[in-house]
Amino acid sequence: MGQDFLVQQLENSVVGSVFKTDVIIVGAGVTGLALRRSLLSAGLKTCVLEKSRGVGGRMSVRRGEGWVADLGAQFTNANNPEWKNVLQSDLASVVPVRFLENGEIKNRFVSKKGLSAFSKALLASGNDVDDIFFSHRAESITRCGPNAEKWAILTQCGKRFEAGVLVLTAPLPQNVDLIKNSELPITSQCLAQLESVVYEPCLTLIAELTLPVPVLEFAILKNPSKALAGIYDQNAKGIVHASPELSAELWNEPESTILSRLEKETEAAVIALGQKVTFKKLALHKWKFSQPVGVLKEPFLRVEFEKSSGPNAPLFLAGDSFQRPSVEGAFCSGLAAGEAVIASLISMGLL
Repeated sequence: MGQDFLVQQLENSVVGSVFKTDVIIVGAGVTGLALRRSLLSAGLKTCVLEKSRGVGGRMSVRRGEGWVADLGAQFTNANNPEWKNVLQSDLASVVPVRFLENGEIKNRFVSKKGLSAFSKALLASGNDVDDIFFSHRAESITRCGPNAEKWAILTQCGKRFEAGVLVLTAPLPQNVDLIKNSELPITSQCLAQLESVVYEPCLTLIAELTLPVPVLEFAILKNPSKALAGIYDQNAKGIVHASPELSAELWNEPESTILSRLEKETEAAVIALGQKVTFKKLALHKWKFSQPVGVLKEPFLRVEFEKSSGPNAPLFLAGDSFQRPSVEGAFCSGLAAGEAVIASLISMGLL
């Protein structure tokens, strides 16, 4: 399907202030983008609602003069063939790295451009994002249509979107809040399953630092101390992740207090390795939904509704809370959800 044709379809789908499409996807992280690409390849029309100003989700970056630093996820593996193809689409920027964790050497991949480069590679055609609505936070979900056969989402800016299928790919606690605030009649068993997943927070220190060569034998230092989850070298930019426990302890403290503590903990961890670290500039990033705990076993979930509520259009949840809590796992969740969406539309005679 040509991009010009797709854009024309999207323009023709707007009726007044209502945007009508086949599938609404909430979240433009790696899961949402993988799902979007699958659905576009199947000839479906999509609409992606993203609360931030760019794609990537947990693969967000911060850029400065001559540097780029990953704020959330720091690396990815590449076992899935389709995900490996995504990485190979910009092979010159992909760098293999290794690190030591629990006495075991692990091999992973990073990008010189930041992991968000892999998100951009998932876009259907170059950087065209005509069907992705940035700065659109989903506020409520309702059923619509003559037989309640569709979903309608209202965003915080007052725009309404309608589709036959809805997929939520944001962090699971945010999806649960949206479902509950919308008073959707999902079963208590399904709700309990969703609420069983919680996320650990992560305070991230972004620093210009100098680390000695011996420390950089492994580009990634995992769990260098009880207070730190990792120290990562990114071409003269250092990223330090606090442990979940320290992050929770310091979360509501003043920024200056958090930066000072993280600097001291980093110095102590490096000194314990017999080395020293020199800091220049420091900055802080708060990663609220860092690592899911109690991950669900399936790659996605189709929400179950109370029988008394009558017919409901398909509603799916996918993301890093399912099966494998990693960048590649989130991608695979999007692929699996895409297959399920297509199968549901076929079963309803809509595809």
